[in-house]
Amino acid sequence: MIKKVRLKGWRSHWDSEFKFAKGTNALIGVMGAGKTSLLDAICFALFGTFPSLQGRKLTLDDVIMNRPQRRERGEVEVTFEVDGNVYTVKRIIERGKGTTKAEIRKGDTLLDTGSTRTTEQVEKILKINYDLFSRAIYSEQNELDYFLTIPKGQRMKKIDSLLKIDKFEKARASTATLANRVRDNIKDKKKLIEEMEEKEDFTKIEGIKKEIEEIKKEYTQLIEERERLEKKKNECENELKGMKNTVNELKELEREKNILSGTIKHLTEEVNTIKEKFNEDEIRKRISELGEKLESKESEIEEIEKRLKETLSRESRCKLFIEQLVERIENLKPVDGKCPVCNRELTPEHKEKIIEESKNEIKKCEEELKKIKNKTKELEERKLILKKDSEEIKKSINRLEVEIKRVEELAEKEKKLEELMKKREEIEKKVKERKGKVDEERIEKLQKELQELSALCSELRVKAENSERILKEREEQLKELEERKKVFETYKKQIKKMEKILENLKKLERALKETQITLRKEFVDTVNFTMSSIWEYLYPYQDLTDIRLSIKEGDYILELKDSEGNWVPVEGIASGGERTTACLALRIAFALVLAPNLRWLVLDEPTHNLDSQAVEYLADVLRTKVGEFVDQVFLITHDEKLENAVTGYLYRLERKREKNEPTQVVLVTSPED
Repeated sequence: MIKKVRLKGWRSHWDSEFKFAKGTNALIGVMGAGKTSLLDAICFALFGTFPSLQGRKLTLDDVIMNRPQRRERGEVEVTFEVDGNVYTVKRIIERGKGTTKAEIRKGDTLLDTGSTRTTEQVEKILKINYDLFSRAIYSEQNELDYFLTIPKGQRMKKIDSLLKIDKFEKARASTATLANRVRDNIKDKKKLIEEMEEKEDFTKIEGIKKEIEEIKKEYTQLIEERERLEKKKNECENELKGMKNTVNELKELEREKNILSGTIKHLTEEVNTIKEKFNEDEIRKRISELGEKLESKESEIEEIEKRLKETLSRESRCKLFIEQLVERIENLKPVDGKCPVCNRELTPEHKEKIIEESKNEIKKCEEELKKIKNKTKELEERKLILKKDSEEIKKSINRLEVEIKRVEELAEKEKKLEELMKKREEIEKKVKERKGKVDEERIEKLQKELQELSALCSELRVKAENSERILKEREEQLKELEERKKVFETYKKQIKKMEKILENLKKLERALKETQITLRKEFVDTVNFTMSSIWEYLYPYQDLTDIRLSIKEGDYILELKDSEGNWVPVEGIASGGERTTACLALRIAFALVLAPNLRWLVLDEPTHNLDSQAVEYLADVLRTKVGEFVDQVFLITHDEKLENAVTGYLYRLERKREKNEPTQVVLVTSPED
């Protein structure tokens, strides 16, 4: 049961609050007063949507108040009771953002938040979803007779959708489509099998296998024979190679022997030349004589260098003495009076005498210096001659020492000559041995045999390659044939499997169809039982004793039973009251059957197309009869005659639209009154 609803900024409602009780609750007001907005708000609070929003006739921005003041957010809050527990669900929407907050509480305890999770909690508590609520509970404006307005031929489709039976039909249609595809696949596979049976001869497989075994046997024999001949060929090659190596060794030995003979000849000639040309004793005697002569020359050079040193020393002393005398003369020239050296009186005569004596001394020293230079030149020239003689003597000694070295090497050359001659003898011995091993006839025979074996091996290799190629071709042919046979067998298995699947699909299709029929029958039986149970309360007259929903020509028909026992379609009944009561009975039955836990009924402008008598009759039924079957009815109407139907809360909604005023909610009556 819904206990309270509050709207803020929702359509024309600035801040409206409603309380509801068991029985029939009503909102009465002129068009545009904000009555239907309340139902939309209840539906939105519970499920996050409502029919106009679901059908995209409106957007969430459209339900936020625009007049008299543009608001940026709207808020709905619904409090309801289930099994003694009180729940409050609240949703907030913001312009341009959609739902920004959603929550559900059990008492003061927060159960969940978020739009989707809040809706899931509501569905779990009420045990009904939006689709079922909007069809079984919520009669949209002017749609109390919604069932009768559905064109004939489409009622079953609509109710199947309401009951979710259409899912079985969709499954049946999908099953039928799948069965057709499977049938087409079977047909295609059978066609392929027929084509393969005409084209392929799978009996060839055994023959090809036998041929492959024979080719393998022949190939093995060819390989074995070729290996045997290759082995023999290798033996022949090795023997021939050995002989050729011996011949090559013989040639190499002969070449080496010739080289040695040439070396021996040259060395012998060189030894003989040395022996004839050089006498070691004479050479050594000559070296000794030259050494003594060199020593004498070098001694004389040393003596000359000593004398040169002395003359150079005398020359230096002479030059120094001359410099001193010249300095004395220069120092005396300006002197007048006392001697600067001895500080005695110096007369001009005595001064002249000293200067003259100094000049004489200088002259003597210069003559002596001239003699020294001449002597130095003489000694230098002699030293140069001696050095030249010494160099010549050294060269002669070096030449003689080279000759001595050649003489000393003679013994070594003779030793080497002896070794070479010995080596030549060994080579001659080897040559003799190798010549004994070389058989020209055998070599020729081996060469001929090798040529024949090479030809046979080549021939066998070609045969083996051909045999291998044919073997691969046959194996490939066998592989392709076996693969095609495998495909052939797979197709046969697939056909059997698909035939089984097709059989099962047909069974499933029949089962789905029978399930739909069974579900419809059970639904119709349950609805008819419910309508029959409430009909006598809703319509206590004897002219129409019963009501039922029947299936004729593949569609639903709502019928009433007249006093004569005939079932008459409701569409054929002229009375608006009877028609309205029948639709109300169907509506209540749908609500009780589809949502037995909820026991709510929402009627929005149910008096559309009803005359005044039918309206009065509907008011009486809602006031006195409906409470027996449903716990709570929400009645939205502009017709004040339906005020008599209210047993709960009655609200009058007023609004001056020309002044863009918000909805004013006036409580007319309440259960407490």
